[in-house]
Amino acid sequence: MTFVVAQPDLRRQAADRLLAAARDRAPCAPVRDLIGSGEAAGYAVQQLLTQEALASGRRVTGRKIGLTSEAVQRQLGVDQPDFGVLFADMARTETEPIDMAVLLQPRIEAEVAFVLRDGLDRADLDLDVIRSAVDHAVAAHASSGRTPSNSSACDGGSPWLCG
Repeated sequence: MTFVVAQPDLRRQAADRLLAAARDRAPCAPVRDLIGSGEAAGYAVQQLLTQEALASGRRVTGRKIGLTSEAVQRQLGVDQPDFGVLFADMARTETEPIDMAVLLQPRIEAEVAFVLRDGLDRADLDLDVIRSAVDHAVAAHASSGRTPSNSSACDGGSPWLCG
């Protein structure tokens, strides 16, 4: 299969579709009709959505890796994890309710969250550097469910909760 990176105007249309779906809290058609099924195009749309979020005042507090289980990857027909951005307004304490109206088919998943002592924004990453950057790990929960587009690489995921 050959993947073609979508043109910038199609990526913008895809981002606008996802923004409208999130704003209206309603599902939308998958954006692959605009951008195809290529990984690069999905992450380009995610970058546009991140830029929109930052421009509206949201603050990045971390990153999320999903689809790390090989069994889940096989089930979904993918061969690698996907990545997303975590914003401050996505965090919840263990006593703070999550507005389930923002999710379709909501569920809670057990997670392991790594709290970093040092950033990983460097070119020489290897396992030793990554291990030394971790301060500690905590048990966490993530609220998840189908997001408006059901396209995790593009729209970056669901609100999350650390315990």
